[in-house]
Amino acid sequence: MIGIQLYIEGEQVEMFKDESVSLTQTIQNVQDFSKIFADYSRSFSLPCSKQNNKIFKHFYNSSIQGFDGRTKKEAEIHLNYKLFKKGKIKLESADLNNNKGNTYKITFYGNTINLKDVIGNDKLSTLDFLSKPELQFSYNSTNIINYLQDGKDVYLGEVIDDALIVPLITHTDRLYYNSNEDTTGTFNLNYGSNAHGVLYDQLKPAVRIHVIIKAIENYYNTATRPNDVFKSIKFSTDFFNKTNLDYYNLYLWLHKKKGGVKEDGELSSSIFNNMVPSYSSINAPSILGMGFSASDISLGTQAQIYDYRMSLKIDTSSTNFTFTMYRNGVIYLRKEGLSGSQQVLGYDEILDIGAGTFQFEISSGTVSSYNLTGVVKRLRDGGQRNIISFAGSGGQRDIISFAGSCDVASEFNFITGNQVPDIGVLDLLTGLFKMFNLTAYYDELTEEIKVMTLDSYYESSTQTYDITEHLDKKSSQVEALLPYKEIDFKYEGTSTFLAEDHLQRFYKDWGREQYNAGAKYDGNVYTVKLPFEHQKYERLYNGSTATSVQWGWSVDKDKNSIIGKPLLFYPVKNTGNNISVLPTASSKQSVSSYYIPSNSIALTDSNNLNFSAEPNEYTGGVFDKTLFNQYYKNYIVDTFDLSRRLTKFKAYLPISVILNLKLQDKIIVFENVYKINSITTNFETGLSNLELINVVSDLKIVDSDNDLADTIDKSLATIDSNKITIDVTSLII
Repeated sequence: MIGIQLYIEGEQVEMFKDESVSLTQTIQNVQDFSKIFADYSRSFSLPCSKQNNKIFKHFYNSSIQGFDGRTKKEAEIHLNYKLFKKGKIKLESADLNNNKGNTYKITFYGNTINLKDVIGNDKLSTLDFLSKPELQFSYNSTNIINYLQDGKDVYLGEVIDDALIVPLITHTDRLYYNSNEDTTGTFNLNYGSNAHGVLYDQLKPAVRIHVIIKAIENYYNTATRPNDVFKSIKFSTDFFNKTNLDYYNLYLWLHKKKGGVKEDGELSSSIFNNMVPSYSSINAPSILGMGFSASDISLGTQAQIYDYRMSLKIDTSSTNFTFTMYRNGVIYLRKEGLSGSQQVLGYDEILDIGAGTFQFEISSGTVSSYNLTGVVKRLRDGGQRNIISFAGSGGQRDIISFAGSCDVASEFNFITGNQVPDIGVLDLLTGLFKMFNLTAYYDELTEEIKVMTLDSYYESSTQTYDITEHLDKKSSQVEALLPYKEIDFKYEGTSTFLAEDHLQRFYKDWGREQYNAGAKYDGNVYTVKLPFEHQKYERLYNGSTATSVQWGWSVDKDKNSIIGKPLLFYPVKNTGNNISVLPTASSKQSVSSYYIPSNSIALTDSNNLNFSAEPNEYTGGVFDKTLFNQYYKNYIVDTFDLSRRLTKFKAYLPISVILNLKLQDKIIVFENVYKINSITTNFETGLSNLELINVVSDLKIVDSDNDLADTIDKSLATIDSNKITIDVTSLII
């Protein structure tokens, strides 16, 4: 029997003497691949003793305030007064007997952190870090073309190179390359004499996934959110680091809506400026209680003046614009749906203008120029006196002429946080974990979430524990390991034009892998599905000659713009054929280097985002460094191996083993080596139930055939997880 002690915020609680306490630990159950965030919890019943009432402040008595049952408290489990686990407890309820406190019911949560409890249903757009000024820019042709070539470096606690880029992915137009055509207004990327190519507003930026990870860590931080129930979310750098190109080179396309970046009907705005008055008959407009700056007019308070009148006219060829008049920064007048030159304010439209500072703004969805003229009248003694004109009113006394103008461009302030796809934070993390077969656990020492590939996790420990002498030899069980007949790896989004074309031609989703080891097993199909879009890209040809251009097309099979699922991709900066980018429909710019989208880190043989071995869109070869081969193969092949068994043992483990055993350690039983699938320990009885998986790579060559054995040099044999290989060319017969 092992003594168990429970501490809440440093104070030991009293426990029922007959309380049966057990704890299950598992990092990633082989029978449930979806459990990527390991956690553990345990419920306890505690007596309403004097000590416990002190800790819980007589919670059962609603007239006594003090213990907040809505929040979790720091807690520790000790075994024989030695620290075993750190975590949190939550008071679930208090039971009464004859209207007196009888039992407190609590739940202990391990610090492995169930991220769902922390993140909940928060969306990426919730992460205010993504709206920092460093991650904003004016969406105009200059910036889009610059970021298409070089990207935008930012400092976010560390320098992140190319934090924002613009890949060659269009949301609507289909691009091509033809040096024999020079037709204005087409989508031909060949730079020619006339204006044709890709319009800059067909392109949308993308952000490094590393920025998203930093945004998550920043938002879920106890320094800024002190009432949260768990510690800060801080990921280790085992996988999330700059040298790991599979991760660091990954980008999220900022595709919030189908079509262009701006919302339908979204307007860009500009304030009328250049307001420098000219006048005659008086020395300065201030004499009349008026002032002018580059962007505003001030009407002062003067004796004997009780009112102002104002007339404003706009000259423009623009259609569908909005005029707004501000007084002291507050909207005073707004007129929408205006078109062409017109009077926007008459003398008698607004009475009692009053003193204040006025600004005039134009908002429009199109590029255009605007001119403003106007007249201000000062009313004194009930009459109309001292007429002041902003331009062109000639012949009037005390005339002040004024020229106000502005240009409205199609640019607007692009804020990364406002343009991220509509996906939950947890869904994105879960997708990344499934993509790279990651696992996570809480590191008590560093107070961070250790994120590692499953292979790296098991390789991180060489510690072994031989528990043979501690076995309950009366009971053990061996089961077939595999509960499924097939594992299906795929993306949720394969609806874009070229991906859909791939399905129609090859009868298989682009990038999908269906693994069954070539055998027919009983059981169900287990699906690993990523919540992302998986585009197939196209290398453009100039006639029969391949160009250096590869692009993506975010449309459906009917060539209509679509949102699709959030798109992850690898950008590759490429050079070769210059491409034509259009700042406007009538102007062009030659671009010699540009980010092309890719499913692989490099255009040559490299790690890629397919689960299956698919054709390399750029070279025409086959990339076999797939997600399955790089991150799942060892685990899945081992799972399907005919020699694999799930063995269940019972053992009375010594306290030294229980306190120090880590789930990545190995267990030895009767000289056989096992990985740990799960351990459940009953601390009242001291009995542990272990689920162990035999390590195939530790198989040894058995000399069952003495005649053959004598002829084989054992040094010629090699063993891996699948087979034993012997160099037959060196056999001595």
